Amino acid sequence: MEIRHKGKVIADKVKILKNSIEKARGLILRPKIKAKEGFLFCFNKEGYWSFHMFFMSYPIDILWLDSTKRVVDMIKGFKPYSIYKPKKKARYVLEMREGTISQHKISKRDMLEFEINGK
Repeated sequence: MEIRHKGKVIADKVKILKNSIEKARGLILRPKIKAKEGFLFCFNKEGYWSFHMFFMSYPIDILWLDSTKRVVDMIKGFKPYSIYKPKKKARYVLEMREGTISQHKISKRDMLEFEINGK
């Protein structure tokens, strides 16, 4: 699966996390995210999905996307042992290597392009 921003691939090695166990684990005790790698959390409905960085040893970038795949919130360089609650509701959350947001000049209200089960 690929995730694109303005037609350019920002992630082509994406792990989709749908069930509760996968979401609870997230990146905990995983090796550092590589370039063009991502972890996409898919929720059944939009909500204020908080994230934490407990048991993490490196910072990451995170995007919160609404049902239309529009960026509604983001955090660059989310540091280990931090907690963040987004300011807007989201349906998808994308964790990526630190620096990805700046490298691809992603801004709030930008649209991302990807398909999950043909949607």
